Formats: sequence, structure tokens, C-alpha cells
Amino acid sequence: MKKSLVLFQIYLIITLSIVFTLLLNPQNVSAETTTQDTASCCAKAKNGQSCVGGITQEQCEQGYSPVSCDNLNECKNRGCCKLDGNCVKGVLQGSCSGEYYNDAECNIGQCQPKCCVLGNGCSLMGEEKCQELGGTTNDAADIGSCNQVCESRSKGCCKSEEGCSYASGDNCGEEFFTNQACTRVSGCTCNNDNPTTACSGNDLYSYDSCGNPTLKERCDARAGSICGDKDGDGKYSCEDMNCKNTQDNPLVDENGDGVLNNDGNLRKNGESWCEYQSAVGLGLDLPGTSHYLHACINGKEEVQMCGEGNRNKICVYDNSEQTALNYIQDSRAMCIDNDYQECLSCNDENNLK
Repeated sequence: MKKSLVLFQIYLIITLSIVFTLLLNPQNVSAETTTQDTASCCAKAKNGQSCVGGITQEQCEQGYSPVSCDNLNECKNRGCCKLDGNCVKGVLQGSCSGEYYNDAECNIGQCQPKCCVLGNGCSLMGEEKCQELGGTTNDAADIGSCNQVCESRSKGCCKSEEGCSYASGDNCGEEFFTNQACTRVSGCTCNNDNPTTACSGNDLYSYDSCGNPTLKERCDARAGSICGDKDGDGKYSCEDMNCKNTQDNPLVDENGDGVLNNDGNLRKNGESWCEYQSAVGLGLDLPGTSHYLHACINGKEEVQMCGEGNRNKICVYDNSEQTALNYIQDSRAMCIDNDYQECLSCNDENNLK
């Protein structure tokens, strides 16, 4: 009896020892359970966030690393990010989707603002942004110097001992009055007894003895009126650049209206049309004849043969109504390739079946 009790006590001691060992040293023995490594960092996650720690590689879009974000250069370095011509200070390297520079204050040449001249205005901005807007840059580094650049290019009255003249500031070495006509400057005497004329774009201006401009007329290019001096007499005006009388083959109905002799009428400036040596289309072209492209360019009728005389090109045109511009008709024509070989292939036996 005592021997059995001793054996039971020994068994109990061994069993309890094993139980306590398991409780004090737990282990995950399940082969189906995995642990997630929190020592990971993603520079750019799929959800749009930057420098995210404790993330899986499947959740990361770009820049995954099995280290803490504190140890990843892309997530601890802050510098200058240049995007679309603009520079932003103190941006995390991993968050910059443009050009990254290791200078948190953006003290680099690519980010230094320059004086940008846009039309009649000046402002400080990045060189790339200025070029994108169609401006030009110069070396003026501050807004005061930049404004002086525009003032020098502005027109105004230049007053000197010799008299007064309307000019740009950079051409005036004396007293300059920005954006002011000389007629408004004390001490300037200007007369309009014998004004001169000139064009600025498609606008007609007259100038008095001091060169002060006065807008006389805006020439309507849509109606064929262009500012110029077509006859070279030195007198500028809004001149009619339409072609009043144009060539016409009286044997051919080029515009297809059923009338043979009405194709040589007024043609507007910029209008183009076709002239043929014989009837055209559906096998009507006579052997040896050519197509010609006519155009009215600044009051002159210009003629061009389509192709090299072997009818490898033909002339086609289209008439379109433009009532919004008070045009009755506006013709547009062009020379196109004449794919005669495709026509010849139609005579093939296989195509006749």
C-alpha cells in the first residue's frame, strides 16, 4: 500500500512539473498560424499614404523594405520637391512624386525664382513655369528689379531738351512717363496737322508729331480686310484683300451649279477652289488634261498644278455656308493623290464576278 502511494506521488510530481513548464514557456505549435513582422515600411502604400509601418508587401505599391520607417532614408529625409515647375520645402523623400533634392529649404538653382515677363506684366516665378505660360525670363532676382524690367519695356512719353516723343522706356535716356501720351505731359507740344499711319497687328493707327498713337480702325480679317500698304505709297489702311476677278474656264462647270460662266467671280481672301481643263468625274476627264488649285492670297490669285502633269493628283473642293460671318459661300480646295491603280484593279476578272 505504501509502495503504491509512493509511486503515485512520484507520478504526480512529474506531471505537475511538465504542466508548469508548458505554462511558463508557451509556444505556438500550430503550423497554420503565422506572425506578421511589424518591422516593415512602405514608402508609398496602395491607399495613397506615405511611409506606412507594419504593412505587408501586398499592401505596398512602391518602396517596400523590411525595416522600420525610422531607418528608411525615404521616410526620414526631408528635402525639396519640384513638381510642375513649383518647388515645395520640407517634403519627405518618399512623398515626392516629382524631382527630389536633398535641400529642405530649396536653396538650389532649379528652384530660385526669376523675373518672368508675360505680355506687359512681370512677376517672380520658376523658369519652367514661366516658359510653360509663354513668358521669357531675365536675371532680375527681386520684385523691385523685376518691375523695373517691365517699366523699361512699357511705352510712354520720353521728355528731353530736344522735345517729346512716344517710345519705350529702355529707349529713353531722359525723363520717362510710363503709359502716358506726350499730350498729357506738361511742357510737351504735339500737333496732329500731318499725321502718319501704320499697322499694329491688324489694327490701323495714326500718329501725331510726337508719335502718340491713336486707333483709327480695326480691320476685319474675316471679311478680307487686312491692315497694310499694298501699293507701297507709304499710306496704310484697311485694304480689301479679296480677289475681285478670277480665272475661269467657260467650258467647265467647276462649282457644279449647272452654269458654265459664273466661276470667275469674287473670291474672298484665303478662299481656294479648283479649275479643270475638261469636265471631270465618272470617266469624263480627257486624256492629257490636268487639275489646278487656285487660291486668293492677300488680293492675288495664285495657281498651282496638281501633280506633275500625269494626273497623279486631282483637285477636290467643298463649299460651306458661313452665314454667321455674312459670307454667302466659302470654298476650300486641295490636291489629293489620285489612286488610279485601285480603279484599274476593278477590271480584274475576280472583281467582275
